[in-house]
Amino acid sequence: MNELAIPTPTALPVEPVVLITGAARGVGAACARRFAADGAAVILADLRIAEAEQVAQSLRAGGAQAVALSVDLASPEAVADLAVHARAAFGHVDILINNAGMILPKGFVEASVEEWDQLQAVNVRAIFLLCRALLPDLQQQRGCIVNVASTAGLRPQFENGPYCAAKSTVIMLTQSLAQEVLRDGVRVNCVCPGAIDTPLLEEYARARGDECAVVKMRENGMLLPPEDVADAIAFLASRQARSITGHALVVDRGALLM
Repeated sequence: MNELAIPTPTALPVEPVVLITGAARGVGAACARRFAADGAAVILADLRIAEAEQVAQSLRAGGAQAVALSVDLASPEAVADLAVHARAAFGHVDILINNAGMILPKGFVEASVEEWDQLQAVNVRAIFLLCRALLPDLQQQRGCIVNVASTAGLRPQFENGPYCAAKSTVIMLTQSLAQEVLRDGVRVNCVCPGAIDTPLLEEYARARGDECAVVKMRENGMLLPPEDVADAIAFLASRQARSITGHALVVDRGALLM
């Protein structure tokens, strides 16, 4: 039997083009700033287009190339349009960061079918569709994908089952896609952050009536700054990680150990 020839990933261009979803705030905005500081051209995609444009403007003011694009990731048509517009912005995409996501502060019994479908559409289906749409670019550029999963995809959380299920799917999607595109020199990894100090976490805690938990985690130093997650994402997208693919990198300050 002939051995499978696996091409060695090459170094990305000096100024790669990075597409980041959910880039208006939190981890996405931190990623945009980090990649721009490293010399990349950045495409910021978000439903909150005004906020995304503000981030893009600040990056351009610092000399970076940055554009903001509006997208509703729950819409397959909008995801397809995003791929087209991202390609038109700079000619191609080298790095895809699937960061956008939504939370549902309910368990399986509480969640409606409509809420389940919305959660899966944004957290899982959008990643599947965007990866597939941009795969020709990534194959040509020998680029990479970094998906944002969660430690909730590694360990069940009380009354958070639908979200845990979605993030667990993201991890398996990452590993399965990494296997499929291995021969093309495209790397696919994901990060699994713990609790991140973002407006999304505060919205979740408020919906659960547990805002004190966020305050306590912040006081105990267990909340991750978005920049810590952005650094991990930047590493997985970098030349330093050129031999890493199909990996789920936990970034949680040891929370899973407790």
